[in-house]
Amino acid sequence: MAFQIHWKAPLQAKGFLRIIEIVLAILAFSLTAGFSIENMFTCNVLDQDNNTTYTLKSSYPYEEYDLSSSVDDDNQQKDGININKHYSSGAEFFVAWGVLSMIYCLVAILVYMLITANEELARVNNILILIDLVLTILWTVMWFIASVVWAAKSNEMQDDLEKIATCRNLLGILADDTTYNADYQTFVQANISIVFGFLNCFVWGCHVWWVLIDTAFYQKWRERRSGGSSEGL
Repeated sequence: MAFQIHWKAPLQAKGFLRIIEIVLAILAFSLTAGFSIENMFTCNVLDQDNNTTYTLKSSYPYEEYDLSSSVDDDNQQKDGININKHYSSGAEFFVAWGVLSMIYCLVAILVYMLITANEELARVNNILILIDLVLTILWTVMWFIASVVWAAKSNEMQDDLEKIATCRNLLGILADDTTYNADYQTFVQANISIVFGFLNCFVWGCHVWWVLIDTAFYQKWRERRSGGSSEGL
């Protein structure tokens, strides 16, 4: 029998869910990797004519903040300093898991197309379905963990922004009478990426069922149950 390719596999339940998972994974990790912080806040020291404007910047993988300052009266730029704040573990784990999810889904679709249509590979297909089931469960759990960790690190970043803006020792301000006008950047993009992370977890969790019903032990259990029902009648 000639080797066949199941071209309709991507349009069936398991294959179509893999396509959805690819899209969601790309959205999740691209929004995280593309998110950057650039906050500005002004320190107005009483009894002085000039204001100092500080710019706080950070980008993926958020290993540190870069803090620079300028004085309004002569627009003189002061040397910037790096503030070590390690948020990279949550962001990198989230992005890495998104990339791995995309790769796994692409491989899974190819397997669905190449293996499922060939009866002589039935034994191999049963083994691959079991592997797919275990990995799908694993991916569901890991998406949840990655989303929770990235959400915690994102909240920590937001809290630290305000702390840095009001840290006089860090900014080198010794005056007692100082007011701060801060323009904090919203974390909408980071929050959306977190939502996509939990959405990935939900879709992968739903996918467990569609992989489970294709396993040999589930089909045997279903046959025994149908046979028992028929005998009872």
